[in-house]
Amino acid sequence: MNKTRQVLHDALRDGALLRFGGMKMGIVREVGPWLEKVAERAAGPDSSPREQAYWLWIVGEYVNRGGERELLARYSELIEAAVASIADNWNAADAHWLWDEEPDVYLSNLALYYAALRSIGNVYRSDAAQKLCKDIREATFASFMHGKHFVSRQGSDEVWADIVAAAVPFGLLSAGDLAMLEALGRLDPDRVGGAEEAGLLAGYYGEVGAIGRARTLRDRAAALSEGEANAFLAWAEDQLAIKSPGFIPGEAQNEGDAGIRFIHAPVGGESPYQSGNNERYPRLVTVAQKVVIRTFSAPFRPEDDIVLEVVAGASASTFLNMQAVENETGEQYWEAELAPFAEVEQVRYRFVRNPGGAGEASEWYPFEVLRWANLSRPAGIAGTESGGAAVRFEPLTESGPAPCLEARNHPSGAVSFRLELIDGDNLAAQEWKEEGSCRVGSAEVSVNGGRFAVKAFDEQGNLVSTSFDQDEAAPFQALIDRTGTVYKLRLNFALKDGERLYGMGERFARMEFRGCELDNYVFNQYKDQGFRTYIPVPVVYSSAGYGLYLQSSLYSVFRFGTVREDLMQIEADAGRERQAVDYWLFAGKPLELVGTFAELTGKPKLPPKWAFGPWMSSNNWDSEREVDEQLARTAEHAIPSTVMVLEQWSDESSFYIFNDAGYETKSGSERFAYDDFSFPAWGRWPDPRKLVERIHGQGIRVLLWQAPVMKFMDGIAHVQRDEDERYMVEQAYEVRHADGSPYRIPDYEWFRGSLVPDFTNPDAAAWWLGKRQYLLEDIGIDGFKTDGGECIYGSDLQFHDGRSGAEMRNEYPNSYIAAFQQFADRYVAGGAITFSRAGYTGAQAMPLHWAGDEKSTFEAFRATIVAGLSCGMSGIPFWGWDLGGFSGDIPTAELYVRSAAMAAFCPVMQYHAESKGQFNMDRTPWNIAERTGRPEVLSLYKRFADIRMNLLPYVWEQAGKSAATGYPLMRAMLLAYPDDEKCADLTTQYLFGDNLLVAPVAQEGALETEVYFPQGRWLSLFDSEIVVGPRTDTVEAGWSDIPVYLRENAVVPLNLGAARELADDVGNAVDRYANLTLMIYATDSLVYRFEDEAGCVIDLTVSKSGAEVEARVEVQGGEAPITLLFRGLERQAVNVTEAGQSWRHADAAGDLSAGSWRAREGEALVCAGQGDYVFTIELGQQ
Repeated sequence: MNKTRQVLHDALRDGALLRFGGMKMGIVREVGPWLEKVAERAAGPDSSPREQAYWLWIVGEYVNRGGERELLARYSELIEAAVASIADNWNAADAHWLWDEEPDVYLSNLALYYAALRSIGNVYRSDAAQKLCKDIREATFASFMHGKHFVSRQGSDEVWADIVAAAVPFGLLSAGDLAMLEALGRLDPDRVGGAEEAGLLAGYYGEVGAIGRARTLRDRAAALSEGEANAFLAWAEDQLAIKSPGFIPGEAQNEGDAGIRFIHAPVGGESPYQSGNNERYPRLVTVAQKVVIRTFSAPFRPEDDIVLEVVAGASASTFLNMQAVENETGEQYWEAELAPFAEVEQVRYRFVRNPGGAGEASEWYPFEVLRWANLSRPAGIAGTESGGAAVRFEPLTESGPAPCLEARNHPSGAVSFRLELIDGDNLAAQEWKEEGSCRVGSAEVSVNGGRFAVKAFDEQGNLVSTSFDQDEAAPFQALIDRTGTVYKLRLNFALKDGERLYGMGERFARMEFRGCELDNYVFNQYKDQGFRTYIPVPVVYSSAGYGLYLQSSLYSVFRFGTVREDLMQIEADAGRERQAVDYWLFAGKPLELVGTFAELTGKPKLPPKWAFGPWMSSNNWDSEREVDEQLARTAEHAIPSTVMVLEQWSDESSFYIFNDAGYETKSGSERFAYDDFSFPAWGRWPDPRKLVERIHGQGIRVLLWQAPVMKFMDGIAHVQRDEDERYMVEQAYEVRHADGSPYRIPDYEWFRGSLVPDFTNPDAAAWWLGKRQYLLEDIGIDGFKTDGGECIYGSDLQFHDGRSGAEMRNEYPNSYIAAFQQFADRYVAGGAITFSRAGYTGAQAMPLHWAGDEKSTFEAFRATIVAGLSCGMSGIPFWGWDLGGFSGDIPTAELYVRSAAMAAFCPVMQYHAESKGQFNMDRTPWNIAERTGRPEVLSLYKRFADIRMNLLPYVWEQAGKSAATGYPLMRAMLLAYPDDEKCADLTTQYLFGDNLLVAPVAQEGALETEVYFPQGRWLSLFDSEIVVGPRTDTVEAGWSDIPVYLRENAVVPLNLGAARELADDVGNAVDRYANLTLMIYATDSLVYRFEDEAGCVIDLTVSKSGAEVEARVEVQGGEAPITLLFRGLERQAVNVTEAGQSWRHADAAGDLSAGSWRAREGEALVCAGQGDYVFTIELGQQ
């Protein structure tokens, strides 16, 4: 809703806004006299709470920014009186602070009071102010939400331009709050009614980095001001001057003839997915490629004569007229297009205004024109002293270094290759030959007839991979400049007809990639990921029987038959210092390939057992009271949970101090202990330590949310955070640009403007983690949800250990999460966990991971299953997702139940919700049941959570195998059945561990699903159905069902209740069993060993003939007795005997004891105590 409103004339309001904007610009000294003057008015008998709020706001900002602290003592009585006045009036109906509106309760009024209280609370200890801040925030979410967005007036659905003031400048809300963004989507910026509205909106958009829109609104404010002074116009200009380099305050952008500045970033942040309108495109220019140059200018005047001056090589300057462009968001820039260059050369360009007159010019910007060169001329081949092989190629330029390829064998059976430009003969090679071949492990390197080739063979000697060599593409290609410097290298491999390709990290769009192009770039894609991913891994597995791993942290692109159908092309950036690329080839069946990859990159770290029970989480649990309520509901409904994640626990500024905690500010060099804080009874977290004790008392572990940022605060002061940042920069603990200046996250990324800690610096890591030590040491949490990490943009960034931004773009999440994991492990007995969204090759060393931000739709559900399968194939087996999705409105009851069923058979079973709304958005089963009007949701979620706890011994056993081998816990069918064509494209059924086939129902409205059964016999986990494969069946599946089948001759250890049935309630204990039960499906014979962390060892041998089942079981340690649950018996069990003596037949499963048994339809339950037993199950007639 937009309408023109009458602005209230308020000199105090305007003065406060002007001073706040000035202080953000560094103008502090002149604020003191203004405060002294206003104090007289604020202390007067007729002073209003709002007038006192303006004064308090600026007092706090002034002192916090280095102003006179003596003001606080001098005006302490006025400060106390102002706080008390606000306390009495903040939620009362009142006139609007900006417009002549009837008295009501307005969000921006509350935001002003919040700004005053928060600001003074930074510099003056006031529990009352702190409590009021909490009360106002709670009222904001309780009374100013309509659906998913904030509203301007309590009880309405109206959104006015004033709503942005709640974020900027008043700081009640984050500028990027999702509900704020939803509200702004309801505004039409082109229908702004007055200069004040335009200025307010311009200030907001300037703060969030939408510079084009901010400039347009600023010009609107200037035009509507008609030359008169206007505080909101000045505020907008101050914001733009801070956020937009070169902006000239006080001058309309299309008037006057002031000087000009060009703001040009040739390669920007180097993201492959987004670019600014002041960049060069493409960033790397090749021969015959069109080039577009864009730049901002300050001021921007479309009538200016702006030209692009270009100098190519030794040629004279050419001049191109630049066009003034304004895009759909209002962003204004200049643009020119260069004709393609015909040869490699250096080009430089600059921007010139009024070239025919006095002329104003920018600096020169150079770039090299590059070309692709084939490495098609091998100069020799030789064996190496290490038993490998080496090939030399002719130099790419006349005097440049020579490309050399070295191959080495590895104990895993893989062969490593390094393609590197080398000056001179630095290889430890034996005698060079013009032609010949060398066998290196499973690979052969050859030079024959002037042609080079690499081939890979399997154990049987079959050719599985060969390099590509055609006229248009040699096995290797290099992107070089005129000096021979290499920018990128291409590895070209031949593809066979029908060859399928898998791997590549966590990918949502597809599991098989023939015909696709995928890049490896850690990226925060909010929902709808497609091929973009938080966890890329540059490894590919081929159905032809080989794997290829690109050992590089630099950006790379894999083209699977997109250039040519028969070509796999891997294009990898080459480092400027190290002109090389490393890769590995290895042969085998798909599961063997995954295991070899784990040998090369590290075996997964096994999380503690408690990490594999059901999790509970929500971004809305922002107080101890709320957490206790969720714990109580969990207990009331007897729903098991072993992990609770708290996201909204901290002050959202420091990210290590609990909300509402009281403390004395410390030097940035110091860390806090728990006893340094006071936790007021009225606060959101009155006793965090006791809360964690209560959570632990219910058998639940606690994770706290973290992100690797020193948060940018939109100009809002936070004394401790500000002190920490000052120290951080002083010590150079943050990531920096090459020129030594601090790096800040770009405006288009999450946590824009924030500093990023450099975890490659041991001192920086110790300092950052030390701030959080009390959480582990004093409170006793069990780990961290390590969110984010996709925040490194720009090759020029420098890290303490010498790595560049180009390398750390992908490696930073691993560096950050590893620091947290190693730190937390020091304090948590049995090991802590990190739960992370982002990662790269080797991320398995820091389990666990989740699939990031997903919608609550069936389409996202299916995509997430694909992501889990591809992630597992890529070396990261301990993975999960927010069941039912976490974003937007709640999932339907059907989606929630179906995804909970799947999550029970997934490495991590977790529900989680994104944000608050008018209605409860939690993904708790009770909330979904209440919101959807489907009470059965609650019992169905409990059913699957109980099944998860029943399965915990199996999940833990299989997780141990994953950690030992690298094999996925959630396993694509093709890995287990590589020779079964039907398994190649199955993306919504999988194996969970070695023995369970899982086929989630992932289509909306479906009450049945197709299941493919590979060769063998498969027993339903939940009933007596047996299916003989290979075959495809349509399986019925109501909401309470998920098709899960047990492989023949397999054992699944379970924790069952007295009834010895799945879905028995066994609580949430992970260190003991209600009844340890081995579910056995034997069709002929099997040998099995069970071992747990408590020292229980069970050795089992089973053989089955038509009329009987013979078994031997030896039980040592642990809790006895155990139950052996024999299933899939075609005949009824009639007796159990040992050495000719019958065992006691129990009347009910609950009556079982050592030496007894019970028959059920198709089943026999046999109970054994400590020791060695050899017994026979006698079967009746069919």
